[in-house]
Amino acid sequence: LGNMDGSAMRGILDLAYLLGEPQWVHDCEDWISDIYQTMFYADGWWHEGTPSYHKQLHHNLQGLITNWLKGYSDPPGFVAVDGTRFDNFKPGLVLQRRMARADQAMNSCVQPDRTAQVIHDTWFRQPAWWVAPMTEAKSHLYGSFGHAILGTGKGDDMVQVSLHFSGTHGHEHSDALNIILFAKGYELISETQYRAQGFEDQCPRPWLAST
Repeated sequence: LGNMDGSAMRGILDLAYLLGEPQWVHDCEDWISDIYQTMFYADGWWHEGTPSYHKQLHHNLQGLITNWLKGYSDPPGFVAVDGTRFDNFKPGLVLQRRMARADQAMNSCVQPDRTAQVIHDTWFRQPAWWVAPMTEAKSHLYGSFGHAILGTGKGDDMVQVSLHFSGTHGHEHSDALNIILFAKGYELISETQYRAQGFEDQCPRPWLAST
């Protein structure tokens, strides 16, 4: 169960429809449910603790449900190996709630200039196109993940101080305790970025990921 599973499932679902294998559709639905149940923290965060990988997987899985599974019906008479069948499929309430928590986590871990907070392996100044522009800085606490945002102010006066205190669970940086400060329209104290694009030879990941 990893952050590239959504891409793998897209291929499997394409083949399931082309080859007439409805069991594979059920397998992918179980796969999606297992990921949200076991690989996301209780507060909605993908376990690697990295906004960019959280977005990659979560958006992939949302797309699978919207574009491949929603409204799907099994062929007449088909019953899956677990005794279920799909008729005009829609995700169950438990899965909907887990996906909503993942949405909330991803949408809140953003700077006032609409860039993703640089936590572990996240590109520096990655545009957070998936969330509406921030008009008021608010506070958030993600105790399972290990991240807290203290926010105050509106418009040009928005200030955010973020304390990151997570573990190291994949795509991590060895320094798992740091502060990010945003004020006066700028990120004034930063975590180190994933890689400096175009300067990988001068600024390799082992350096950026060190303490």
